[in-house]
Amino acid sequence: MRILTWHVHGNYLYYLTHMPHDIYLPVASNRAGYSGRAPGFPWPSTVHDVPVDQVRDLSLDCIVFQSAGHYLQDRQELLSEAQRQLPYIYLEHDPPQEHPTDTRHIV
Repeated sequence: MRILTWHVHGNYLYYLTHMPHDIYLPVASNRAGYSGRAPGFPWPSTVHDVPVDQVRDLSLDCIVFQSAGHYLQDRQELLSEAQRQLPYIYLEHDPPQEHPTDTRHIV
């Protein structure tokens, strides 16, 4: 599969990328979660950096959102209409800052 996700945390992403699929990471120097294959990790060859302005051109199979900002804002700004229709999962990287059982999930 061809999966788009963001670089939220190095160790977390490093282990997530060891599944047998191609992972695409948006890259932009001035945005949180857009560092791509940051130095310090032996990234598998299946992990690819993609300039943020080229993400709309990717042929993808699904998207993994890991933060509220990426799901609520970047999904609308970054993805094409066709990409927004793809299957996706919202896999929150950090625990909720609010009460963990009384907080309504954003999805």
